[in-house]
Amino acid sequence: MKNDGSWTKFITPILVTIVIFMLGTIITQVNRIDEKLFHHLANDEIHMPRSLYVSKAEFDMQSRFIEKENDRIIKAIDELRKDLKKGAAQ
Repeated sequence: MKNDGSWTKFITPILVTIVIFMLGTIITQVNRIDEKLFHHLANDEIHMPRSLYVSKAEFDMQSRFIEKENDRIIKAIDELRKDLKKGAAQ
């Protein structure tokens, strides 16, 4: 009866080691998929050929530029509405 559970002392570290390596492999695969998705979205956003890749810094810069351009367009539309309201009131 004493020796019934002694084998778990030896098998548990081996199983834990195998699981750690498996988790490392899974994390690596997820990172690769994440990188591929980033490149796909970045190239689609910037309208570049899919054979070219952009860096994260370029993607961030392009995103900021698009946001600023959209803000500028919205402000111009608001000013145009104000001018049209002033013209209609006169």
